[in-house]
Amino acid sequence: MSTTFAVLGARGGTGSHLVRALLSHPATTVTKVQAIVRNPNSINEEDWSTDDRVEIIAGDVTEISTLNFSNIDSVFFACAGKGYEAAQRVDRDGVLAVAKKCQENGVRRMVLVSSGLVDPSTNKWSFIRGILNTINTGLFHYKGMMDFKFEGEELLRSSGQSYTIVRPGRLGDGVRDLKKSVPCCGQTNAGWLNGSVVNRETLAHVCVDAAMSEHAADVTFELGTQAPDSEDVDYSAAIFLGLVTDSNRRNDVDSGVTTTCE
Repeated sequence: MSTTFAVLGARGGTGSHLVRALLSHPATTVTKVQAIVRNPNSINEEDWSTDDRVEIIAGDVTEISTLNFSNIDSVFFACAGKGYEAAQRVDRDGVLAVAKKCQENGVRRMVLVSSGLVDPSTNKWSFIRGILNTINTGLFHYKGMMDFKFEGEELLRSSGQSYTIVRPGRLGDGVRDLKKSVPCCGQTNAGWLNGSVVNRETLAHVCVDAAMSEHAADVTFELGTQAPDSEDVDYSAAIFLGLVTDSNRRNDVDSGVTTTCE
């Protein structure tokens, strides 16, 4: 099995933490990390940029011919378009294009960083969703950023590519400290779990753990945080247990709400 991983959007806040989270694993598990950015020259002071396991590659999800996922285990999609047209090309069309490229190259898992409140069936009239839907893509449009993100999710779910979709709550830039705050996940299609802030470092580690977990295959979940029950608990070994695959949720095999949050 390949031990090379690719991070799309590696220059961004979440993307940079994804590279670091992958590098926190031993070389036997993560041999190489491809940090894919539109302009490699823009990366000059990242603490991971000179690591021997990192390969900085030029690539653009809106120009799929620039991407090659040969011998890649998992692909992390941490890109986001800025502006109305860019959000369509990146958050919606780019997700589908990458999913197809993953299939062509036999990628085991594609991990998409999405957003809480993205599902319009349960959050259409959410004030916060409305703000997020227009803050990037602007007013006076029938659709906005959150709509395009959800459409991208749907395209990925129907693509046939194995995936994990992570919907974090409010993002922050704090330091990951598992003695004070641990991640928890649920399948609510609704708001942020516990109203908690998820720092990008925690989000990145959850995404990497999800890529490596058989229990996170073909699932969509919301991500929150809570105080730990015990400092000795390894959350990464149990956080995905009990999650229901999206196909089973659609078929009403389990209509209940699954959550690891108290």
